[in-house]
Amino acid sequence: MKEIIVLASVLKSVYDVRMYEKMAKSLPKTCQIHLVGSQMTVANLQANNKETNYFFHALANFHRLSWRRLFFGFAFLNLICKLKPTILLVNTFEILPFAIFYTHVYSKFLLYAKKIDKPAKLFYDVRENYFQNIAYQPTYAQGLRLVLAYSVRFFENMSKYFVHGFILAEQCYAKELEFVQKNFVVLENKYKENAEENENNYAQTKVYDTDREVLHFVHTGTISVGYGTREAIEFVKNLHKSGIKVHLVLVGFCSDKAYFIALQAAMFGYESLFSFHVSTNKPVPHAEIVASFAGASAALLPYHINKSNENRIPTKFYEYIFHHIPIIIPSNTVWQEFCAAYHCCFITDFQGLTTENILQNFYEPFCKQVFYGQKFDKETLLWGGNEARRLCTFLGLQKES
Repeated sequence: MKEIIVLASVLKSVYDVRMYEKMAKSLPKTCQIHLVGSQMTVANLQANNKETNYFFHALANFHRLSWRRLFFGFAFLNLICKLKPTILLVNTFEILPFAIFYTHVYSKFLLYAKKIDKPAKLFYDVRENYFQNIAYQPTYAQGLRLVLAYSVRFFENMSKYFVHGFILAEQCYAKELEFVQKNFVVLENKYKENAEENENNYAQTKVYDTDREVLHFVHTGTISVGYGTREAIEFVKNLHKSGIKVHLVLVGFCSDKAYFIALQAAMFGYESLFSFHVSTNKPVPHAEIVASFAGASAALLPYHINKSNENRIPTKFYEYIFHHIPIIIPSNTVWQEFCAAYHCCFITDFQGLTTENILQNFYEPFCKQVFYGQKFDKETLLWGGNEARRLCTFLGLQKES
């Protein structure tokens, strides 16, 4: 009997890079693969996809704070009861109870009724330390954070009795998350290359010639308070006020509409300094994000460092480094140690920079620094055959050679 595999999320789109490009495409082509997520160009995906074993189910057509989100789990349960998957891989904690009900109750009923050949297995793709995200990031009201954080941790702690295995997106989660015990595999969020192989020039060159070019910065992916988008805008404005020719491309998804409006207000009067391609209703296709890297002098990553992110290696680190884009980051020991092998980062205090000190404290030393001065194995940055094999082995599948 053909394996039926469901990969499911709530807010991520059905073509989400980790769920679709990395995991789903790593699975054997003999499997029937269903992706569940938000409603994002599903018709085009289904029409353009040459693989006939992929199916897309856009159940989550709502905003992250919508009341309709409360009923998503029931729609999800109804779908998987019809599909009868043999493997269920979810990456959102709130659908864990529904996934557990299917794998430990309904699939056993199906097995008893001889509708399936074996009981379903449940795997949890842990992309975030959700407890820390909720507790230490300003996404929710202060009084609500701890209540939500401990509720999520309760669900995750209980899941260890029902989940067949945990897939961790970060090495640090193995230490931070006790509920995974020893039943896990680490599959980091490395870059999944879709375009032709990028030939890079490893010569030691400066990123900027003050006599003839504009500093072109990029800030991509999630657009939010914690990712420091507002700080990136103010940083560029301060450079401009100091007489530096500069431009910033912002591309990504902003789920907070109030913050989106605040960003537009921050750019008012300085519109020529920015290319603003930010969506509030659907994630920007990853191909558009990668396309924005062309001609970039550096990427701005003014993260607000806290317990939720200090030990993580964001996906965009792999993306920028693969494309040889210098990254400008705040001081963080874990990040600096990761970047040391690539000679790719410049450390700066974004919040401490002003019009008066930005030339001396940032611009002059940045222009003197040499990035990517030594050749490195870019395969270490890519999601490739090794990750695909490890995923299939962990799920109990035989990967084609």
